[in-house]
Amino acid sequence: MTTKRSEIKTATTIRRMLQTMEQHLDPDMTLKQLLIFMTIAEYTYKSGEVEQRRLEDECELSAAAISRNVAKLGQWSSRQKPGLGVVEVTVDLSNRRRHPVQLTKAGRNVMKKLTTAVGG
Repeated sequence: MTTKRSEIKTATTIRRMLQTMEQHLDPDMTLKQLLIFMTIAEYTYKSGEVEQRRLEDECELSAAAISRNVAKLGQWSSRQKPGLGVVEVTVDLSNRRRHPVQLTKAGRNVMKKLTTAVGG
């Protein structure tokens, strides 16, 4: 019986999270974008930022897939289309190969809404 309750709670939590993401971000957001957003959020709260190379490893995606999806989550998507504005990429002037990513204020607000939605 405990397993059934646990599974119901997990399903309810995930459903609430997905509903909140759809309401406050983009209803057409892909699972890859959600995975990347949540990974960036995790690292933003742990250490302030995450390297794009770390995202490749954590999300098991190619550099091109990370770059494309981070752009969609960032200020500008492809071809001058506005992105979602929930993450920002900076360039480390001392090491231009380093591209740390972190949540923007809007991204932190989405995380607050998600935390409330899942009962955290």
